[in-house]
Amino acid sequence: MGAWSRPATWPTAAVRSRSCSPNGGAGTPAVWATATLTLALPKVGLLDAPSAGELYLADISVPPLVYQRMGITIPELFRQSSLLRIGP
Repeated sequence: MGAWSRPATWPTAAVRSRSCSPNGGAGTPAVWATATLTLALPKVGLLDAPSAGELYLADISVPPLVYQRMGITIPELFRQSSLLRIGP
C-alpha cells in the first residue's frame, strides 16, 4: 500500500459556530477529528458533535468589554489555564 492509504494526523481548528448541515451534525464529506481546538467561547455545534473528537477551548484574549457590548455574560473561563478541555 502506498503512503496515501495510511491514516494521517492533521491539526484542526473550529472556524464556524455551527456544523454545515441543518441538524447540527457533520456534513458530507466531513473531517472526523481526534481533537478540535475552538477559540474564545465554546461553539454550540461542537459541544455534542462526535466528529469533533476531544474538544479544547483556547483563550485568545478577547476583552470582557466585547462580550458586555454583545450582551453576553460569561464566567472567567481561563482563570487557571489558557487552554481548557471541554469535551469528551
